[in-house]
Amino acid sequence: MINIDIDKFNQAILDEIALIVQEQVTRIINDNPELMTELKVHVINRLVNNSTLLNNVDQSVANKIAEKLTAAVEVDSPNTELTIINGQVRIENSLVTPSLTVEDFTQVKDITINGNLNVSGTVDTNTSAWNGLKSDIKVQVTKDVTQNVKQEMVDSVIAQADNLDFTSISLNGEPVLYNDTLGDQIVNSKLRNVGTLTHLDVSGTTNLSSGTLHIENNRVGVNTIMPSSAFDLWDDEVQIVIGKFKNQTGYVGTNRSQNFVLGVNRGEDIVIDQTGTVSIKKFKIGDRSISYGNGVPSYSGITGDIVFNLSFSPENSTFAWFCTGSYSWVPIKVQT
Repeated sequence: MINIDIDKFNQAILDEIALIVQEQVTRIINDNPELMTELKVHVINRLVNNSTLLNNVDQSVANKIAEKLTAAVEVDSPNTELTIINGQVRIENSLVTPSLTVEDFTQVKDITINGNLNVSGTVDTNTSAWNGLKSDIKVQVTKDVTQNVKQEMVDSVIAQADNLDFTSISLNGEPVLYNDTLGDQIVNSKLRNVGTLTHLDVSGTTNLSSGTLHIENNRVGVNTIMPSSAFDLWDDEVQIVIGKFKNQTGYVGTNRSQNFVLGVNRGEDIVIDQTGTVSIKKFKIGDRSISYGNGVPSYSGITGDIVFNLSFSPENSTFAWFCTGSYSWVPIKVQT
């Protein structure tokens, strides 16, 4: 259904009637040249008032209007699609047109542009939407520029690295690297791996492997950061020290109530217990051995070796055997 403005519609009909009347009058005058001007006017007046002519005019107007509307408007909808009122033409649904020109102000709620946007005038930037767009663009552009600059700097440094000469580097006019030597002003570092050192001079505290070896104040600690002697070694609960005992006297032993063993091949050759008692399995003075046993020695000795009898008793008065050479052992008895 199409709603038509009645005033405009009536005016259109009157305009069309005027054209038709003018055509008819012109035709009658052309067809009757012999009539006087007064007669032409009289005849025209009568023809205009004739009902048949009016019917022909009405029919002609209706046909003209139908032709124009049919040619200009294609209607295929049971609903109202176009409403024309004073000062406004309202399109009730979608508008599809190949071209649209607006000579003055346009207000649109939502707009989607599938093609290009060309602005020949100015853009109002004093809106919250525009400020939000500027903020988003600024953040993204800053991020992209920063990333590009960083990457360009990295690429530039890498590209020039092969041309750099590191045989000599100076800082404040003083060399910090010359060939394979660090300058004297390099006093602090956090080196984690070095090659074989031919010389190492440390003037302060040295701590290796988290306290496994600790050197401080002329003392060395193994597994301790508080050495109590010149050399202090801890192995689990055992503490062994080497250092000064008193003036002109050195000391090797323990600082705790523990046994102390000296030996070879993991043997307990000399044992000093917690009371200070010394036990020696084999003993020599010079090249003469002193040992112990339960009977006459069955091995070859040298002259002067002595073997003490562990089975000495009042009934067995032999308290030792004296070697006179080879397998010859002479008993030494106690005289009562």
